[in-house]
Amino acid sequence: MRVPLHGAVLVGALSPAQSRAPFETADVIVRAGESLVRARKYDVDHIEGPDLTAEDLDRLLHADEMIRLPDVRAARGAAAWIIRGTGPGLRQLEQDLRMSAGHIFGPHHVSEGIRCFVVRLPEARAAQDAAANAALQGARRLVMRRDATSVAAAELAFALAAEKSAELYGLVSAAHVVTGDDRRGEAFLAVASRLGFGESARRCRDELVVSRDPSAVRRTTMREAALGVRTAGEKLLPRPPRAA
Repeated sequence: MRVPLHGAVLVGALSPAQSRAPFETADVIVRAGESLVRARKYDVDHIEGPDLTAEDLDRLLHADEMIRLPDVRAARGAAAWIIRGTGPGLRQLEQDLRMSAGHIFGPHHVSEGIRCFVVRLPEARAAQDAAANAALQGARRLVMRRDATSVAAAELAFALAAEKSAELYGLVSAAHVVTGDDRRGEAFLAVASRLGFGESARRCRDELVVSRDPSAVRRTTMREAALGVRTAGEKLLPRPPRAA
């Protein structure tokens, strides 16, 4: 269905409110006169997408598959960003978004810890890309340190990325491996293989698993060295025999 942009309002975002994804881009539902449309394509004056009925909207709401929005004036390129959680990367994303030309509306507080923004794409993409890059670098450091929060950090980097690369699949796989879940790590590589870049993802994973962040390595003290104590990753030569 094709409806005029002028006079249209956004009434919902197609996303499960209780999803665990820390970040998600969702289609918006547009009301234009008596028509309801899932926005898939914009041109200068019109919005296009599958048509919906009032019964469809009720069914989506009751199934927790849609977030209700207060009527927001429609704009070309409008989409919804759903942010779950309050990590540093997400807070920075919200700050950058509010200062960008891509911010249309929000935050709309859905429930505790869940916010919905209406954004204009591609104008909002720069804020997303900056947040994704920062999250990627932070997750890499945590994985190399074998930090317990590696999985959550890697999943945030994965969710924020507009394009899912071999590096991202390798990162999430490595995060699961270093935190003791090899099976989950292999599952991510299997998905990467189906997408055509399994070998690249595996190389990225293996590099991270065998890497070590130098700042996370505790150096052996002179006394520990004398006693033959070693820290992870260090090899000590045997002490020479005591002179007779």
